[in-house]
Amino acid sequence: MSKTSDKILIAREARANKIALFLNQGYIVLTFHANIPGTDKNINHAYMLVKYFSKHFLPSQEHTMFFKSADGPYVIKLFKEIDPHALKLEAIKLEDTHPLGRLIDIDVHTVDGQIERSEKRTCLICGRLAAECIRLKRHSVSECLEMINRMSTDFLAETIEIMVDKAMLSELDLEPKFGLVSKSDSGSHNDMDYELMKRAKTALLPFFRAIFLSGYQAKNLIGLFDRIRAIGLEAEHEMFHATDKVNAYKGLIFSLGITLAASGYSLARGTDFRRIFAYAKQMSSGITKELASGNETYGKSAYLNYGFKGARGEAEAGFPSVRRSLRFKNNSDGHLLHRQLISLIINSEDTVFLKRSGSLERYEKHRSKFQELKSFDNEALKRLTEFCKQQNLSFGGSADLLVTTVFLSRFRETFYG
Repeated sequence: MSKTSDKILIAREARANKIALFLNQGYIVLTFHANIPGTDKNINHAYMLVKYFSKHFLPSQEHTMFFKSADGPYVIKLFKEIDPHALKLEAIKLEDTHPLGRLIDIDVHTVDGQIERSEKRTCLICGRLAAECIRLKRHSVSECLEMINRMSTDFLAETIEIMVDKAMLSELDLEPKFGLVSKSDSGSHNDMDYELMKRAKTALLPFFRAIFLSGYQAKNLIGLFDRIRAIGLEAEHEMFHATDKVNAYKGLIFSLGITLAASGYSLARGTDFRRIFAYAKQMSSGITKELASGNETYGKSAYLNYGFKGARGEAEAGFPSVRRSLRFKNNSDGHLLHRQLISLIINSEDTVFLKRSGSLERYEKHRSKFQELKSFDNEALKRLTEFCKQQNLSFGGSADLLVTTVFLSRFRETFYG
């Protein structure tokens, strides 16, 4: 027996001992473990499957623990007063109906032993009894892994694209919105409208999906930024084609792009949610140096004259403004997105806002209007919106960070406890 096989057997014994410990304490134990053939149980899909299903199945359970081992990642959930047989039936239902259900084992353990299925599971590839296919070695490990890779990647790509789409629509549909484009009007933008923004969004979604998968499939962070930047340039080209050369989301391609790659990289390793920001920081290290050279742009001018680092500085610091806005919770007034957007306007260096203000002095004066806002009722928000439109103000950088915030919030809800 190989050293790897020995490590897997030892890891399984350690997991069994953990389960026994909790059973002796009077708990019913629920475990999540990915069905990964071969000796490498710690592939990216194993982490994604365990994170996703443990969050999807009884997500409010407080006693949830995540472990890594030579036998792959797994999650343990503990219960006291619950019918274990009803719990198993719910687990079977999810395993049998979800597109990826065949790739996960959700097991229920009691002091009387593990509750078994009444019907045996079928083979992932041919549909016959799985135990029989394993015993007769009908399918190679590589054949099984290829199927797992295709199923997992397709599901994940679709899931992420839906998340990004909803995040972009959440920002776009928000109103009143301080001079930004919304359903009602074009705000302070005479070259944009709601339909143009939607066309740009549709053009960008496949590229955002590709950027996420680049991070998810990356072996390490070396060269990842360059790879996603190349995808981002293609995305820009398609956006300009869809908008007849109007820049609708160039800043979003940058900010959300880095976040997506870092999110994929984090998910593939089963790390804590907060590691996403650390990975983004690593990927963006030194990027603000670009502002001191290259073509003459307003971003370069803002950096040289005022020390404004804009979107590059936000990414290089690990998106501190986004981290702050993620702390906001829904309350009775229903203005979570407004609160988050205003927080981003106040705390991030938005070069669009600075440019529209005309000077640093006016920028600070205008920003104070948001800092002084005490009420989030619709009338107060409408008055501030009218003021912004009269002053021809806009907050493109902050809007990009709001989309990034909403995406991360949805991503956390889907994959993290």
